[in-house]
Order: sequence, then structure tokens, then C-alpha cells
Amino acid sequence: MSELNYLKVGGAILNAARENGFLEENGEFLTVEELAGVEKDFFLMLIREIDRRMKEKNEQHLTIDELSSLFAYVFTRGAEAANCYFSGQKFEMDKMGMFDGKIPFYADDRIISRLKKSALPETCGAAFLDMDKTGLDPRLALLEALKWTWRISVHQVCEFLEKRIAGANAKTE
Repeated sequence: MSELNYLKVGGAILNAARENGFLEENGEFLTVEELAGVEKDFFLMLIREIDRRMKEKNEQHLTIDELSSLFAYVFTRGAEAANCYFSGQKFEMDKMGMFDGKIPFYADDRIISRLKKSALPETCGAAFLDMDKTGLDPRLALLEALKWTWRISVHQVCEFLEKRIAGANAKTE
């Protein structure tokens, strides 16, 4: 399968995030290079857990509720990883809530407050479910959508912290 086909998945997630105000249309997409290894390890763990879950249930697909939980889980863990990076803490790959929606969130209280209100996981999940996935491996398409959900979550935390730091610096000048 061509990589270009999977780029459509990422494009659908990014477009939905922009259309719903989670990303600026022409704004800078903030990333943290140092989190690349964390992202890789996280997604390797995620692949194993998705495979384990499907074998456990003897199913080829996850339910809508499980998919919804996965989008919320990845969103939360992305935000948590970014918060840990900026606060100098080690990111723990807690698996709680991955499929049942009962996701603990360990981060700065202001980040938790802001992101708990966010509809980004639902927006990304809906964009994934609504897009034409004809000819795509369902598992790879899901992982691509989840990868962009993670990256947008990291972006949102970076943006929040950047504004907070800029505001604190402006007060001290």
C-alpha cells in the first residue's frame, strides 16, 4: 500500500483539527524533537495492546466505544508526555483507560483543566470514522490517525506553555 494513501489519514485529522479551531490555519505546528523516541516507544506499546485486545476478544475490529477511548487515551498521553518533558519528569506509559475511557491524567493543573474540556479526541475520532478508508489496512489507518492526535496534543501543550512563559516574562519586564 502506498504511503501516500496513509497521508490522507493524517490530512483528514489535521484538517478536522484546523476546522474546529484546535490548530491555526497557517500557524506554526509546535513539536518537541526530544519526544520522538517517547512517541515511538508509546506507539510500539499501543500496537501490542491493540493486538492483544483483538486477540482477547477474538475480533478483527475494535468497537466504537473502544475507538473513542483510544483517541481520548492517546490525546491524554500526548499531553502528559509534553508536560513531563517541560517539567523535567519521566513519562510513564500508563495503560489505564486505553479501552474503557477511564483515563488518569497526570499534568500541571492548568493543563488538565484546559485539556479536559477539549473536544479534540472526539473531533479526531469522528474525522477518522467519517473518512474513506477504502484500500487501507484498517489497523495502519487507525495508527496514523492516532499518531496525529498525539502530535496535535503535544502541540497544544507546547502552545499553552509557550504562552504562559511569554506572559510570565512580560510581567517581569
